[in-house]
Amino acid sequence: MIEYAGRTYTENDCIKFYRLSEGKIYLKLQNNLYEFTGKMIELLRKLLDNEVYHISNEYDVIMKLLLEKNLISERHFLKYELNDYSYLMEYKGYKYIVNLSQGEIYQLTSSIYNILLNGCVSTLNKNDLFELRIRDIITPMQESNVKDINANTYNKRVYLINSFRCNMNCIYCFEHNKTFDIMPSDIKHQTIEYIKKLSEQNFITLVFYGGEPLLEENYAFIEDFLKLHLNNVEYEFITNGLGIDNYFSLLSKYRHQISCFTITLDGPKKIHDKRRIFRNGSFELIINNVKMLVENEFYVKLRVNLDYDNIAYLSELCEEIENKLKNYTKFFKLELHLVSCKDNSEFKQIRLIDLLQSLLKLKEYSFKITIADQFLRRIRNSFDVYVSNFMQTDFCNYYDNIVINNNGDIYHCNEAMGTNEFVIANLKDSDVYNKVNLVKEQTKKICNGCPFDIICKGKCKFENYTKNGSIDKVTCNKEEMLEVIKYLIDNGDYERLQE
Repeated sequence: MIEYAGRTYTENDCIKFYRLSEGKIYLKLQNNLYEFTGKMIELLRKLLDNEVYHISNEYDVIMKLLLEKNLISERHFLKYELNDYSYLMEYKGYKYIVNLSQGEIYQLTSSIYNILLNGCVSTLNKNDLFELRIRDIITPMQESNVKDINANTYNKRVYLINSFRCNMNCIYCFEHNKTFDIMPSDIKHQTIEYIKKLSEQNFITLVFYGGEPLLEENYAFIEDFLKLHLNNVEYEFITNGLGIDNYFSLLSKYRHQISCFTITLDGPKKIHDKRRIFRNGSFELIINNVKMLVENEFYVKLRVNLDYDNIAYLSELCEEIENKLKNYTKFFKLELHLVSCKDNSEFKQIRLIDLLQSLLKLKEYSFKITIADQFLRRIRNSFDVYVSNFMQTDFCNYYDNIVINNNGDIYHCNEAMGTNEFVIANLKDSDVYNKVNLVKEQTKKICNGCPFDIICKGKCKFENYTKNGSIDKVTCNKEEMLEVIKYLIDNGDYERLQE
């Protein structure tokens, strides 16, 4: 702690730390990022110690800046505890702790391990306490960890389905049993009014979904929403990419309202065209349309749906993308998803360890590759996770998703459409806003106290329902995550913390 201007200060207890390198520490408060180096780290070391330090005038400017940014607060004693998402484990005779929020693994000495295991954080010496704190392994006891991390109250993601018609025949499609009717005009009007009211108090990402949203028959529907010009609304398209050229003039007219396009490529041409079936093939058509978008500075997420049939071709796909789009890497990224046939118990989803091993074989490319799986995303892109605040209230921010079907039914899950148990309201209901905003607090007794809950969040509710009969009966994959952690340790991918 530091005595300054007659008062005693220490850290604000809502700060999140990230130690990027030996001489650089990042602090984050309310999504603002601050870099500490040199003298600031020495000052930080004093702030985190319960001993009171008197500092010289040379730190006056820094202290004023810390006060201005609310990074320090007045306090006379600071007590630390283990973070809820820190996981202690023994493996092959050694002691480790895993920061599950950032995907970092640390080897501990036996004495530090036993102190943390027994909840005696206050007995740590000042150097160990500092090293554990800047790695976000321990935290002030006043902090409410999960609530602070997951604050995302006013962002809503609204999916619009005008029709379930599609011009592709994908091998893993989960919408074969859906109606192909187009949304009636009265429901479209109710949807527009609902979006207007929702946007008064929320920032909305309005997602055009399907079926395939960019079919010719959906043109007027999409235009009616784009021309609303609502201040708190941005637009996103989840599309197979085949209709981009036909819609390009309309998209260009509203380009500054469009945040991104999600377009799927399931492998190089020979693999993609077998999985996402369209006439004589769609790969080249999609690549040309993606190129049209990025040339005009639209942002594109190239989604890859991975299973055991195409994962071996991931590097070949990356090579093709590198060759065709390398001049536009600022405007696209590759996003890897695991195919999950939630209603097919015989389908074998890729294990996390197999996906990780495939990723480790990839060479460096000029474009960014991210992973939709929360656990592997932390393992592979831990600093990106830290900066982007990639923490969710549920497995998929379930209660912040609003899916409006073509018949006016509303869901929280875009895969559960047509499943009556997942209908939460209809636009015609007089109390539709209350029904949608009603958040059911999960009581997952099986998960109480599990640090992996910071990642899994009770897993996919639709998967829980289809496999276990209830959204709250969790399909746990803790053992899969532990398998990855042990693999990383075996390969030396951890940091040693010495006394």
